[in-house]
Amino acid sequence: MRICLGSTPEMSGYTHCADITSLSRNVLEAEASSIICKNFLSGFYWTEIKKVLDIVLSKVRLNGEVQISEPDFDLISRQIFREEVELETVNSTIFSHGGLFKSFLNLELIESLIPSGFEVITKHYDSSSFSIKIKRVQ
Repeated sequence: MRICLGSTPEMSGYTHCADITSLSRNVLEAEASSIICKNFLSGFYWTEIKKVLDIVLSKVRLNGEVQISEPDFDLISRQIFREEVELETVNSTIFSHGGLFKSFLNLELIESLIPSGFEVITKHYDSSSFSIKIKRVQ
């Protein structure tokens, strides 16, 4: 089973789960072969991030992959400080998803929350966001 979480548009071949409740109801433990989380984790409060990530990762089967993409607050902050980006661009990047953001994240935080049994396959940055792909190995 391949899952796409959050308000990401429907993707061919993926089952869409709009929130963590629908993921919990519709996907069994270790059932998903692929989960895509785009701008999903930042829709939760800072104190909820680890718990939500643990729920998401519990749904991944052995050798299954999870791709997480979020705005990276460190990158955005540097661009603002250096006056490399206009305020309009910052607002559209952070708040363009209907005001759903409840926390600011960065790659290092997400990487630090990945439990044993998973390994990082790839990670990269673009102009204002990060993406990390992890795989369940145990």
